[in-house]
Amino acid sequence: MKEEKSKVGALDESLYSRTRYKDPSDSRVHMNPDEPTDIPPDWQGRELDEMLLHQKKDTEGHPIMRKFFIFAVIFFVIATGLAAFVYFGGGNLVSSKNVEISILGPVSVSAGDPIELGVTILNKNNADLTSVNMFIDYPEGSRSAEDSNINQEDKRLPLEEISSGREIVINEKAILFGQKGDVKEIRISLSYKVKGSNATFTKEKVYEVNINSAPVTMTIERSPSVASGEVFTTTISVVSNSNEILKGILVRGEYPYGYSVVESVPKAVLSNNVWSLGDLAPGDKRTVMIKGVISGENEEERTFRFYTGLGSSDNPEKFTTPITALSETVSINRSSVGLSVRLNGDTSNPYVAPGGKSIQASVSYKNNLPSNIQNAKVQVKLAGNILDKFSVKAQNGGFYNSVDNTITWDKTSNSKLSTIGPGDEGEVLFSFASLPSASGSQKNSEITLTSNFSAEPQSRDTSLNLVATKNNSVKIASEVALSAKAVYSRGPFQNTGPVPPKAEAETTYTITMNLGNTRNDVYNPKVVATLGSNVKWLGETSPETETITFDETTRIVTWQATTLLSGTGFSAPGREISFKISLTPSIGQIGTTPILVQGISFSGTDAFTSESMSVNAPSVTTRINSDPTFVQGDELVVK
Repeated sequence: MKEEKSKVGALDESLYSRTRYKDPSDSRVHMNPDEPTDIPPDWQGRELDEMLLHQKKDTEGHPIMRKFFIFAVIFFVIATGLAAFVYFGGGNLVSSKNVEISILGPVSVSAGDPIELGVTILNKNNADLTSVNMFIDYPEGSRSAEDSNINQEDKRLPLEEISSGREIVINEKAILFGQKGDVKEIRISLSYKVKGSNATFTKEKVYEVNINSAPVTMTIERSPSVASGEVFTTTISVVSNSNEILKGILVRGEYPYGYSVVESVPKAVLSNNVWSLGDLAPGDKRTVMIKGVISGENEEERTFRFYTGLGSSDNPEKFTTPITALSETVSINRSSVGLSVRLNGDTSNPYVAPGGKSIQASVSYKNNLPSNIQNAKVQVKLAGNILDKFSVKAQNGGFYNSVDNTITWDKTSNSKLSTIGPGDEGEVLFSFASLPSASGSQKNSEITLTSNFSAEPQSRDTSLNLVATKNNSVKIASEVALSAKAVYSRGPFQNTGPVPPKAEAETTYTITMNLGNTRNDVYNPKVVATLGSNVKWLGETSPETETITFDETTRIVTWQATTLLSGTGFSAPGREISFKISLTPSIGQIGTTPILVQGISFSGTDAFTSESMSVNAPSVTTRINSDPTFVQGDELVVK
């Protein structure tokens, strides 16, 4: 028999049933508070009390987790303390702080004197140092203590193992150069490893040395004021103060705008502003004398700077390290009268001209005063054994006196010189020439011209200096003669093959070149020539003392001769070389005169004038006129 279900049970069955579920919102039951409920009185039983009590109890921690947490806290405290001890106390770890580099040496030194340094390395680590290398970086311009001509390069010194607590000492020497007051830095660095580690550690120290004195003193002598356009002389004196021999001392100049060098003694080794003084023993003195011209406005100031120093070891003429420096300022005064000279329209001084050629000269003058000047006179004096007196011709009323080689213009012969107004200018003309080269003139010949202008002021101001002087020189260039020819039956080689040349048959020839030189020595003489088509280089040359080469790619023959002396080919035998070639004409050359050698040219430098020289010679063909066996027609290619 089924038990009657309570209302709670019926509701439960309805809620969890898949088929009989009814949304409570579909119907509402109004409860009567007076109506008795059908809930059993024992629903609050013992089981419910136990369940609620169990949910209120706190969960107790696991004892293993509690121990792990305590251990972690203790470890953290110990690790933090150890780290602090190592960081602040150093501990026993390897550190570059425990490697000491100390340098013992002078704090100041005279430039050019050797300096000796004692470098001490102390290992305060508890570990040995291995793979130790010491690097020394020297300042620019340092020289070797063994040879002051050699630059002191930076060094790398492999060192032995440095055990814990040990120190080693290294001694180093060098020569420092610089200007007085310079501070030079010598950088010492160390690289090393420790046993059991591949890590590389470094340590560095910089040692400063003060340059307290220069090894040389320099003085400059010159007038405090110069006239614009006038030649003036600057003398530079250099004296050695060093106890050692100073090697390879140079002087370098820096010029202001408007200045140009006329000449210097000794000659500059580079760009008219670098001079070599050579080696200076203690107390030695050297001088450089420079003649130059500056142009500028009245009362304008210009500054010159000069340096003494050293060149590099690989290029002794290249100024690299200054030792002393000096500057001088000059004031430019505009002269009361201006004077200028042109030779063939050129203001170059010295002027370079070929021997025996006429030179057209002009002397220009100008009144720079605000008042008239009067009774002016222009005079030019010519000098030099090479002067051809018969070539001198004066214009504009000038008179040439061959006794003293002077040309004079004054108001009696040129009315323009009677009175010259403010700012007015004029000129006088003349011409001259040197003796021709064929006359066997002297080596290094030149003609000098000294031009003077003088006048009187119309005013009574006797303080005015109405005189101007201009010095010019004409250097006579050397002349080189170049000739080339081909021969068959004579010369240093035995030639073979048909003459006249035959198509597709080989004929050999001897090519001979000759050089002559008139006046001055010629440096770096060189002759080049190119072989013609179907011409072959046979490799035979004469004499063996000459340098003759052939380039297979360019087909150029080069004769690199030694210095071509003055008078070669005139007062002394000429320079001559020969080489052997062969010609194998093609049938297309039948009836023609083939070229054997072409593009024949000479180049060199005149040792006296410093001018470049070049000469060309005509091509050499099979027309061998210089050969005694040659007859007309032998030059043409035949079948």
